[in-house]
Amino acid sequence: MIVKECGRVGEQYRPTVDHNVRMRKRQGFLTPLQRRLAWLTVVVMTVYSPLVARLATDDSWMLSVTVAALVAFTIVMDDVESRRDITRDIPTDDV
Repeated sequence: MIVKECGRVGEQYRPTVDHNVRMRKRQGFLTPLQRRLAWLTVVVMTVYSPLVARLATDDSWMLSVTVAALVAFTIVMDDVESRRDITRDIPTDDV
């Protein structure tokens, strides 16, 4: 609930509440399509890395692990950014 204004009732002030406030959509830096592709990349690289580690004789499988970690970090940072935008808009009760 968001308090819009105060209406006077007798000697007391009662806040009026606007129940028809639209929720803000998530405002991260990834679009929903980019986010789905990032999750798909993490899953594919997670499955691919042990397979390459088993079949390859060198350490090239570490590249797959690194890519999966970087994409997962990007998803986490998108979550942090979207939550930061939402909490930035919450009014405080500074009186």
